[in-house]
Amino acid sequence: MVQILVTGAKEVGVSDVESGESCIGVKRMLSMQNLVKEDSGLHVGMRNGPLEVVKLLIDANRELLGLVNGVKESPIFPTVEGGSFHIAKHIIEKFLDSLPPCGGDNAMNALRAAVVQTHHRAPYSDHDQMPRFSLENLRRMIRIFALHLGECIRNSRKPKTEKRVDLIQEKDVCRWTPFLCAGHLGHLKATRLLLKHYSYASFLKDKLGMSALYMATKEGHVRVMQEILCQTPEAGDVVDNKGWTALHIAAVNENIDVVKYVLRTPKLEVILNVANKDGNTPFAFCGRA
Repeated sequence: MVQILVTGAKEVGVSDVESGESCIGVKRMLSMQNLVKEDSGLHVGMRNGPLEVVKLLIDANRELLGLVNGVKESPIFPTVEGGSFHIAKHIIEKFLDSLPPCGGDNAMNALRAAVVQTHHRAPYSDHDQMPRFSLENLRRMIRIFALHLGECIRNSRKPKTEKRVDLIQEKDVCRWTPFLCAGHLGHLKATRLLLKHYSYASFLKDKLGMSALYMATKEGHVRVMQEILCQTPEAGDVVDNKGWTALHIAAVNENIDVVKYVLRTPKLEVILNVANKDGNTPFAFCGRA
């Protein structure tokens, strides 16, 4: 049916091909958005599949990849969020040299959606319930994004790459990056993969000044803390807007496992007696507990 509609649209203005009206007719039809979510045909196609329909739509009008719906979602975002990795993978690999918009609502992006999807779907054990968006898919997606980032770095003097914001650095309305989300969730594999391709992610903060290490500490994710400090030892020196270190938050939350880890980790010795902006060291909070 999609093929018939696209072919029919191409036949509009066929008697005036030289004026380009046929091409305009196709693009105009495919760019139409519904009244509910303001989704384009590509939004619907990428959310529900199949891949063959998506290919037809993109081949007819590549500009559809740049359209956002009523909640500012690009076509790629709901695709990843819904777990249709094979469709997202096709788009990203096909347009690797000029990656289309990957944004979603609340300024989130597709990479963050990938982190959340692989974390929340991991517990499934039944074969019939196994998610299409697996940890292996996340690994591939991050690798694809990293290849794009590497290309941007190599061509950083070219205007087209200067306008492209790296997805690992992008922040949502709360200034959360995909890496901060991984730290908060305790998603060890996502943390490891993201750091491998962009180690500076350890130093990005949210609007409260909290880093991924801080968030992992707050939630008691010791293994994620270990991974962050193994790859970026300096991350232990990062403090939030109140001057709190990871040990401050561990002491306040009375998280014994985290406190023990901090105390026995040489890389964190420097923060043991650091005072926050109120002049309190972590041990001051331990005394109040």
